Amino acid sequence: MKGTELALIFDVGTQATRALVFDTRGNPVLIVKKQGELYISDGSQQAEADCESIWRDMCSVSMQAKEKLGERWKDIVAVSVTSIRNSLVFLDKDCKPSRKAIFWLDKREVECPDKLPLFNRILYGIAGMKEVVNVQRRTCYTNWVRVNEPDVWAKTAKIVMPSAFYTYKLTGRLADSKAGQAAKFPYDYRRRTWMSTRGLTFPVFGTPVEKMCELVEPCTVIGRITARAAEESGIPEGTPVVASGADKACETFGGRDRRHGCFRILRYGGFRTDNHEKICRADPVHAGVYGGCAEQIQSRNTDIPRLLDGQLVQGAVCPARTAGGERARSYRGKGARRVYGADSAG
Repeated sequence: MKGTELALIFDVGTQATRALVFDTRGNPVLIVKKQGELYISDGSQQAEADCESIWRDMCSVSMQAKEKLGERWKDIVAVSVTSIRNSLVFLDKDCKPSRKAIFWLDKREVECPDKLPLFNRILYGIAGMKEVVNVQRRTCYTNWVRVNEPDVWAKTAKIVMPSAFYTYKLTGRLADSKAGQAAKFPYDYRRRTWMSTRGLTFPVFGTPVEKMCELVEPCTVIGRITARAAEESGIPEGTPVVASGADKACETFGGRDRRHGCFRILRYGGFRTDNHEKICRADPVHAGVYGGCAEQIQSRNTDIPRLLDGQLVQGAVCPARTAGGERARSYRGKGARRVYGADSAG
């Protein structure tokens, strides 16, 4: 790449959609953000979103970035998309949503009437994993739709991560990065492909492989901006779209110290996450580069970004303060420390 060339990245997160422009040295040139209410909850722990609306937000921030960059917009030579994990989009045969997407905050559960194969149940019991499998099955979004919305399930041709849907809107090709498959999917993380129907845990997800989308390696070109996407987003037609990964995979890749082969990141977002990475081929969660893996310890930490004053002193978080000057109260949750009662203006 030449020194003047730029890359446009769409970061579709939990609370906002962003268009970020970087130069060839990885320096941020421009960030445009649109806050959005991604979730529609009916009060029963369901969290759903309209991905078509989010696509319009992507086009909106892209147009704003084009206006702000002016003549430099023509220097955009590549586009990529990263989005949240453990969220599913259900598409019909025309790649149109057959229902609202189910996002990662969703806590719905389902009791599947069909039993798992006897052989699998015996092995789960021997391994002491029977209850773990039952929990995974109950909380799997595809099982919920399959059991509770049979009409939707019947017309659903593909089940994809949000990033795959946004990539389709940009390129017309329904494909996703292998580094983006972080959900309750029949995905074989060791072999980096969809799980065989003979896989031990394949029946847990209740999802036929034919409903899965095409997968590509991260850092490869998935497709190019179509004429329609160019009209809606302002991105020049024919611009290559490069596969990246899920949000955590991209964060992992960006934070690595390649000289030492590993790293550690503490992140305070919708969840508090503690990431470690080593360069290996057999990995539980792919980083945004072939051969990378990330091990993650995660705990709920929803209120910290809004409630803390943003003071970090040698790794310790200073207590947040309320508007009246009182220290925020805190209590121990399951594996996490939540702070509340503080002024969110900080």
